Amino acid sequence: MAAWDFTTANAAIEAAGQAWTLTGEADRALAGIDARHGPVATAWAAARTVVDLADAGAKAQAQLDAAKDVAAAMAVVSAPLDTIQRIGLMGTSIPSLDPAVAAVRSGDAATATRLAAEARDSIRGLEAAGQERLAALVGAIVVLLILVVVLLLGRRARRRRAPNVAVALAAPQAWVAGEAPVAADRPVAADRPVAAADDLPPGWPQPPPPPPIA
Repeated sequence: MAAWDFTTANAAIEAAGQAWTLTGEADRALAGIDARHGPVATAWAAARTVVDLADAGAKAQAQLDAAKDVAAAMAVVSAPLDTIQRIGLMGTSIPSLDPAVAAVRSGDAATATRLAAEARDSIRGLEAAGQERLAALVGAIVVLLILVVVLLLGRRARRRRAPNVAVALAAPQAWVAGEAPVAADRPVAADRPVAAADDLPPGWPQPPPPPPIA
């Protein structure tokens, strides 16, 4: 009993109790990791000194922190997506957190934390991607509407010009070589009636007689 070091014994008991408590909290924070029977329990069972027990406690604390981080990421991933996020999700997928849970179970806190951060970043990226896709869709609709309006206006303009072209093509023109065109509704000189001598007033010069017919 004289060699018994109560201070060291109390420190060892405290370190062992800390590891036990932290592994229990980790199991409650994240289901499926079985922290009480994982790497922390192995380190605790293999401890020979207070320092070894303290290391086991540090591993338990790191595992607990990683378990809470992954659990928070699961809450973000499982939350319902809004409309913008669903548009951003089209053609993509949210990474699974199963590898993160496995990393917590194996005591790889660094990997678990990295995977949890990637999952949260993917959710935040959905909103940005959805906004970009929505803006592109609205822009495409606006361009399409402009093209439809231009086509309709062009068709209407062609319909207005069609009657004028038809009238111009239907107007008869008589072309004589070396002469200007003569409208068909104007009588030519040969078609005009020649005044007779009896129709002239007294004192007017008489027209010359018509040439003899050969």
